[in-house]
Amino acid sequence: MPPGSAGSKILKVLCYAAFLADDGERAVTFLSPCDRMVFYYTPIILWIGTIRSTERALVLAFSRDADTVTNTAVMLDLFGRWPLVAMGLVFGLASAWACLGRVRSLRGLVACLWPQQALLTIAALGAARAIWTGVYADGTVRPHVYILQDQAPLIWFTVGHGLAVWQLMRAMRRA
Repeated sequence: MPPGSAGSKILKVLCYAAFLADDGERAVTFLSPCDRMVFYYTPIILWIGTIRSTERALVLAFSRDADTVTNTAVMLDLFGRWPLVAMGLVFGLASAWACLGRVRSLRGLVACLWPQQALLTIAALGAARAIWTGVYADGTVRPHVYILQDQAPLIWFTVGHGLAVWQLMRAMRRA
């Protein structure tokens, strides 16, 4: 992508790492084709995590209908409703701050993105527990394979989000 192109500017807005490929400041050297793919998908993955964190907090703040959703129920058991709402909003805002390119240090990036990754990991562990036991958080018993099919996207997204954060940290370290 040539410096100054529309695509280059969109990446710059989406994620801090994208500034490395813009304005002729530095050229990003990709170690592998996988590196290139992860670099370009990182902003999308991080924004999805940001939106998901904020959405969960808002749903919990205004409704009790989602309390028994498997990945949310685990976090409610650990933290309680209002601390979880506060964490979701704060972590969502911090992640958005990082995604908008306002964080210029590796420490700041870690402080903005890893708390959200921690919440995603707790949710994924709750999903894994449901798969292992064959019981959803609301007590519904289903076959293990059924719950695996239902909860696998959350687990894979958590892994992808962690890899995206790691890739972003690697890109900043190389800069």
